[in-house]
Amino acid sequence: MSTTSREKPLLSVATIGHHGDGKTTLVAALLAALDQRPGCHAEAKTVEQLDRRDDPGFVAHYQAYPSGTVLPTKLSYETLSRRVAHFDVSGRRKRVRSSATLLASVDSAIIVVDASVGPRAQTFELIRLAAAAGVRQFVTFINKCDIAEDPELLDVIETELREVVSDVGADGDDMVVLRGAAGQALTGDRNWQLPVNTLIDVLDRELQLTPYDATPPTVVALDILHRRHPLGEPKKVLVEGIVRHGTVSRGQHLTLLGSRFEAPVAVRSIESFHVRHEDAGAGEHIGLVLEGLSKRFNRNRLRKGDLLITENARQLRHRFRARLHLLHPYQGGRHTPMFSGDEVLVFLGSATAVGTVTMIPDSLGAMPGTEVIAEVVLKRHVYLQEGMTLGFRDGCDGFARETGGPPQWSGTAGTGVILEVLHDTLPKT
Repeated sequence: MSTTSREKPLLSVATIGHHGDGKTTLVAALLAALDQRPGCHAEAKTVEQLDRRDDPGFVAHYQAYPSGTVLPTKLSYETLSRRVAHFDVSGRRKRVRSSATLLASVDSAIIVVDASVGPRAQTFELIRLAAAAGVRQFVTFINKCDIAEDPELLDVIETELREVVSDVGADGDDMVVLRGAAGQALTGDRNWQLPVNTLIDVLDRELQLTPYDATPPTVVALDILHRRHPLGEPKKVLVEGIVRHGTVSRGQHLTLLGSRFEAPVAVRSIESFHVRHEDAGAGEHIGLVLEGLSKRFNRNRLRKGDLLITENARQLRHRFRARLHLLHPYQGGRHTPMFSGDEVLVFLGSATAVGTVTMIPDSLGAMPGTEVIAEVVLKRHVYLQEGMTLGFRDGCDGFARETGGPPQWSGTAGTGVILEVLHDTLPKT
């Protein structure tokens, strides 16, 4: 098992792109190259090991998908001067909700594109969701260049991606763009290993680190929940998340704060990438075993976006005023106006929630490609703060809603930023 030194500064990164473009193959090539580099530390893995298709616990998730990543993979490795938390997220449209919550935990994103076909629908959507989650640093790896028939197509792909990244508020003009073939690099072809090694240098030196505040209070945002009893003990629960603020230590007493509950807990153990620690600082991705819960506590009430906090450190809210930007249809947005009363699925950090939009002032509707000030009322309490970025999805051409049924969420309709957090009207029960 590979472990990393906590003495080096932490960089969190995700690979994003359409399914089948070679994200997991690139990660495998990256690990293989790091394993051979002096001063670096990584455990080489095959694509099959990263996809975990042979794991009996995940067979059901893969039955509907003959190939490609379905469940996200978390990895940790070291470059010469940094330790890296790497998330290989799914590029499938049906898994975008899971991918969006993980993108809220990273500093940077590696866009992987198939050179033979160019960027596709999920490439664009994941770039926009990453930007909505606060990611402002992108690197592009144009993959499968060994089978690209038209070299001029690579220039077109690069130009298009620079424009898209600039369009979401990041620096597309100065974005690093690499052209390679991860599959060939993985087989040992030295010519194609060069772009992978260049990517390692970018991770090691060029991407900026996100500053985190390690002073109290402690805030841990949960993004993965294990509802079974850890160690078979009903008074304990296993969760994973990122330390947003402060530090957390073994034995510390915290409050587990959810949309409709709060419960005092104690931290029994802390793990980071299968290594146990006595404490963890801001920016760390950790797993926690919590104890002290009542036997009657219903684990099904746990939701992504719930918090672990020191007492009264943060309050959950469900109303806010935001500036919303509706994507144009050519950007993958909706084709019809948005009206007051429309429901959207909102991505807010690690949390997702259904919300109702009210235009300010109330109008005949907001057209795609425009900006609007709106009040959003969520159907659950989540952590909100001014300046927080968000993304939202709807049915593009209107909801595909069965009579009496829930909305069938479609593409990303827009992004936004919270201008003001409003007082609650929805009682917490």
